Amino acid sequence: MSSSRRVTLATVAQAAGVSVSTASAALSGTGRVSPATADRVRGVAVELGYRVDPSARQLRSDRARAVGVVIDTAAVNLDSNQSPAMWWPRAIFALVDELANHNIVVQLISAKTETDWPTLAVDAVITVERPGGHTVRPQGLPYGTPIFFGGDLDSSDDTVTQIAPDFDSVCDLALSHLAKRGAQRIGLLTLAARISFAAHVEASYERWCSQQGQQPIVVGRNGGAPALLVDELLTQGCDSIFSISNASAEILRALMARRRVPDQCKLLVLSEGLVEEHLRPRITVVSLDGARAGRMVAEQIVKAINAERPSSVRIEPLLILGEST
Repeated sequence: MSSSRRVTLATVAQAAGVSVSTASAALSGTGRVSPATADRVRGVAVELGYRVDPSARQLRSDRARAVGVVIDTAAVNLDSNQSPAMWWPRAIFALVDELANHNIVVQLISAKTETDWPTLAVDAVITVERPGGHTVRPQGLPYGTPIFFGGDLDSSDDTVTQIAPDFDSVCDLALSHLAKRGAQRIGLLTLAARISFAAHVEASYERWCSQQGQQPIVVGRNGGAPALLVDELLTQGCDSIFSISNASAEILRALMARRRVPDQCKLLVLSEGLVEEHLRPRITVVSLDGARAGRMVAEQIVKAINAERPSSVRIEPLLILGEST
């Protein structure tokens, strides 16, 4: 190759038209990669003059090929009425499945074992924000261990990679859809748990309302039964509800007892859609698709383990049309 620019694994992946994780698997002979794809990647590597950095090879050979995932029952409560409660399990399952393709195992770590971080044999850590804004931040890990964080973390530490939804896109997609369906006064049913997820959605909702000249109406910050929260929104003249609670069945039941859905009041929820697709009328959902996010995070983890710099993961929303809007 005539250029003096160093050829990296990312260079090979881009030229071969595959992801970095696939290029890595093809060149190392690990993971499930078709023979045709492996041949193409190896051919591109030869053509570009790609050579594995000896120090990087040694680094990788010393790796545990394991990733630690912090599980905090307070932050990811499967019994709670919080939208993140269903998102995280789907993301973790997809992450485990995708990393298995690269012979990387996942260790589940309790947030209560923060004092034991130095003893963990892991190449990277995925951690979360706890309710109240407390960050489960690993301490004492070997220098340079990549940390993937699902939440807010103001840090100049370049070992930290952010995993975050695009909250402005979430609200714009949900609220613009309701507006196109005729909504003129949209209320937000939020979470009582004070986590950044709820705060970001509320801030994005209020910005959207300001741009549209609508008075924001937010209920649920202090908790309350779904029926009472629906009553509060309807009393304030809402003709549409955007909910980020997982209590979709209770919200729909309460709303249908008071209004015709969607003729008199529309309902859209931020959710994985696992419950909503079985309700009647079927609820329109904006989803952050935990399974897709898990695969995206896995790709960045593979890059980190292969001594490539990972990129922050920005999760874009999807609109799943139902009958409630």
